[in-house]
Amino acid sequence: QSKVVSEKLQKIETRGHGIGIHYSYNALLEKKILPEEIRKLAVSTRTKVKRGRGHFLNIRIPQSFDILDENNIKYDSTVSFGNRCGFRAGVCTPYHPWNFKNRAKYEVMERALVVMDTTLFEHLQLSDDDILSEIKYYHQTIKKYNGEFVLLIHNSTDKRGIRLFQQALNTEI
Repeated sequence: QSKVVSEKLQKIETRGHGIGIHYSYNALLEKKILPEEIRKLAVSTRTKVKRGRGHFLNIRIPQSFDILDENNIKYDSTVSFGNRCGFRAGVCTPYHPWNFKNRAKYEVMERALVVMDTTLFEHLQLSDDDILSEIKYYHQTIKKYNGEFVLLIHNSTDKRGIRLFQQALNTEI
């Protein structure tokens, strides 16, 4: 790992952010996949991997939570809708999913993703005004319940998307 990358990763940690893993499509379905993905990321970044989100939000409950706990993932944002915004688990605050088999909470904390760029632009194909309205609606609802607004903006989002999110975040949040 280069000195420049190490310094950037250190800055990320210092600002209170963390390095997360984007689990592969089947990593939360097959026990053997996630440990290797975590190992590779930990080695390449020299950080402890404690948070993540599943590719295409692919999750199977309760097996996926078992896999997350077994791999010491502390925060996950996979419980979400891919084709619409909203509260898939019915809440806007972080929570520990319940393990019915063991009659106890899982260790992993679910921080539910509420709004995702690809949902707005690709699945729903909303106009700019409707995107701003959607973000405002969810932000106000979450604020009302003292929740956590989890937003995903992919690195592939185009200039229009970045502009809209900047506008929404600067005026509403």
